[in-house]
Amino acid sequence: DEWSGGVVFVEDLVRGRGRGRGGGVDQAEGHRTGFRLIPRLKDDGTAKRSSRALSTGEVKRLSGWWMMRMRMRMRRGVVMVSLFFFAASCVFIEAAAKKVKVKEERIQQLDLEPGHFAGLEFMGGLILHAKDDHFGGWSGIVTKREGREVVAVSDKGYWLNMTLSYAEGGRAPMEVTGAWTYPLLDPEGNPLKKKAWADAESVVFGSRGDLLVSFERNHRIVRYDNVTAPATTDSALTLASEILSKHCNYNGGPEAIETYEDHLIMFCEDAIDGYDTSFQGWLVPLQPAPGAREKSELGYSRRLFMKITDGFRPTDFAMLDSGDLLILERMHDGHRTGFRLEVIPRKYLAATGEEALVVPARAAEAWQSPSNPVDNMECLSVDQLEGGKVRVNLMSDDNFSSKQQTVFFVFEVHAEDLVEYAYEMARVEDFPPSNPQVLSNGTREKTIQVVVGVSLFLGGLLTGAGVVMIVNYVRSKNSNKRKYESFVAMTRQDFNDFSLPSDDQM
Repeated sequence: DEWSGGVVFVEDLVRGRGRGRGGGVDQAEGHRTGFRLIPRLKDDGTAKRSSRALSTGEVKRLSGWWMMRMRMRMRRGVVMVSLFFFAASCVFIEAAAKKVKVKEERIQQLDLEPGHFAGLEFMGGLILHAKDDHFGGWSGIVTKREGREVVAVSDKGYWLNMTLSYAEGGRAPMEVTGAWTYPLLDPEGNPLKKKAWADAESVVFGSRGDLLVSFERNHRIVRYDNVTAPATTDSALTLASEILSKHCNYNGGPEAIETYEDHLIMFCEDAIDGYDTSFQGWLVPLQPAPGAREKSELGYSRRLFMKITDGFRPTDFAMLDSGDLLILERMHDGHRTGFRLEVIPRKYLAATGEEALVVPARAAEAWQSPSNPVDNMECLSVDQLEGGKVRVNLMSDDNFSSKQQTVFFVFEVHAEDLVEYAYEMARVEDFPPSNPQVLSNGTREKTIQVVVGVSLFLGGLLTGAGVVMIVNYVRSKNSNKRKYESFVAMTRQDFNDFSLPSDDQM
């Protein structure tokens, strides 16, 4: 009774040759050895019971009980560690996949400029607001389920998965029923952080239901199996990335990409040096022929040249089921903001030679005004509807600016009418591909950057050397001044100590 109600400690008192599991007899000292119990103390500090020697059976039972206690503690430790890592993984998943509350304002009217294709009908739109640091900057979208599910990428390295509800009849968007953001991951599974690596500009569906994403600044195109998967690449995407790195300006990379018959269409955002209205692109096989890496880029890809006027630039592509390419263009010069929709017919994608400059058919144009909520439109997708109609979705990049906003526009058009109009209005002009500037779109800017960088470095070096010289000169001057003042003070002291002899002394 006196030992119950608490845990006791075990002390090993085995001595000499009597060591063993259950103790033994120390022949040198002639007494039984083994384990003894260290009794608990009473409130007054005295022992409840004096220690006693244990028999072999008691030692075995006690050691078995002790081992059982140790195993139980180890199991509890394993369980606690497992629970800790499980909780940590849950926290990471919760932090990675963040649900965002989005508020919307409905847009019921959008005025398009007259004189273009008349069959594009505005169905409605939404102005989207969210108090979230990662909501905004959307620069590319794909849509599913007739536009009810939206997947977007931002130029700060985030995914957006958003679901929309439509009005009765399914024609006008009404509200956002759910929205989640996820960080874009690098090949090691880490979130992209630096702007130079996280500047995603466009996203399209691959042939396997995966997602191809283009990035500028560090120009590249990578593949994601889904929005939570890390980035992967292959030989075709690596070759495409090398072309972009060679030809696109630093901040004028692949704003627009699209897939076309097992090929990837991609264009630089900036016009070719010396040709303000001409843009260079490539048609790259997603399954390059063996040995393509050893060939020149013209051995496995084909260049495309496109004419875009009035200061507009290509920001996204969408491929119609007919194989005709729909182009979204935007313009912002500090005074005006607008967008255009143009179409390149399939025949110009499939058969146009490299000496041809394709002039797309202009289908729509709109400008920002107090009553027209046009913004920096960068995202484009299409969805096939019943009856031969196509739903066209546009979304803007607000640049995380309080002066801009995220808007989502929905149009509908009969695909056959749009394609027929494109074949009538699109044309081809001659273009000189032998000009070396065409083959080195980004060389001039890169050369200028190198020259400017070297000049700044040398200027900084000379400035630093000049500052050091000035500081040393000032220090030397101050030191000489202090020495002079010290000399004057010592001389005055010497004169004060010196006294002429008096007349009596003389």
